[in-house]
Amino acid sequence: MESEAARGEALKAASCRKRNAAVFVAVAAAWLAVDLLTKAYFDGFAPGEVVAGPFLGLFRFKLVHNTGMAWGMFSDSTLALGVMSLLVCVVLALYLLVLSPRASLAQALGVALVVAGGIGNAIDRFSQGYVVDFIDLAFMDFPVFNVADIGVTCGFVLFLVALVVEWRHEDALRAKEGSGGAEGCREACVPVQEPGEGTMEAGQAVTPDAGGTTPGATSGTECGQAAASDADGATCGNDGSVGPDGQGPRG
Repeated sequence: MESEAARGEALKAASCRKRNAAVFVAVAAAWLAVDLLTKAYFDGFAPGEVVAGPFLGLFRFKLVHNTGMAWGMFSDSTLALGVMSLLVCVVLALYLLVLSPRASLAQALGVALVVAGGIGNAIDRFSQGYVVDFIDLAFMDFPVFNVADIGVTCGFVLFLVALVVEWRHEDALRAKEGSGGAEGCREACVPVQEPGEGTMEAGQAVTPDAGGTTPGATSGTECGQAAASDADGATCGNDGSVGPDGQGPRG
């Protein structure tokens, strides 16, 4: 039974890994293609030029060459940022495809978006020395971004939420298994006493058996661990036997 269960778990993990790999490759490739195509189109305009918009007062297309991160941070660290982006992509891909074979579909989708965005921006940094940004929010002061940035941000949020949900689900399963085991232990440890076993009714005559012991007699140790008296008030004597009148041993 254990070998069959282990084999079933292995097959399930292998199936889950294949599904996650397929989702990862398809989504990452599609998102990376959209990112590179849009960058190639908008990079044909002059930096700072408003290409189109605003649309519904929400955003417009404006070309910006970004050599750093958001809000101009690390503007002279283009190559270092590219290397860091690739390292993050490698770590997340290893987690999804190797370290966590039972990862959820949401985790696979989130990692795919992050990896596609990270690779897309890294290609810009290594090939041109800057990242092509072109989406500018018209209703607030916010850094200009691109399709890759959308993938990185949304992918990280989706991945973290799915990871927290998985952790809580596993904690709930462990708590349920623990409570079930404790209940089973209590049921196994509590002795079941048959009706009339070890008890006597008032006035019942007691006849010693062939060994000289009284049927239903309770040892002194057991008596000390049990209640002081039962329903008819019978008590245990020093030698552990119970008299027929419930008042102790006969003289």
